Amino acid sequence: METIKVKIDLQGAPVLSDSSIEYGAWVYKSSTDILVIILDTSSKYCEVGAIMGFNGIPGIAIEANENTLYTSKSHNINDLTAVSFPALKNWDIWCCEASKYSIKICLTRDL
Repeated sequence: METIKVKIDLQGAPVLSDSSIEYGAWVYKSSTDILVIILDTSSKYCEVGAIMGFNGIPGIAIEANENTLYTSKSHNINDLTAVSFPALKNWDIWCCEASKYSIKICLTRDL
C-alpha cells in the first residue's frame, strides 16, 4: 500500500503509531485532485484540534482529552502534537475524522 511521509513538528501528549512514524500515513483513496489518507495513532480516542498549513504544506494538530488512552507520559495532557505532510505541498485539508484507532484526512489539490 502506498504511504505519505509524516513529519512530527511538535510532540505532545498524543502519540503516533510506530508504523505511521516509520512508513507514514496510508493512502486509502487517490485521484488527481482528491486524496484520502489514514494516520494510525498509538494514543486512542484523540481529536483533531486544528487544520493548518505553512508554506503550502498541510498539517493537523492532534489533541488528547480525558478519554484519550496511551498518551505520552513525558507530556501534559493539554500538549498538542502537530504533524505535517511535506510531500503534499499545495494540497489543502478539506476535512478530518478521528476514530478510536486512526485519523482519516481528506485533501484536495490546490489549483
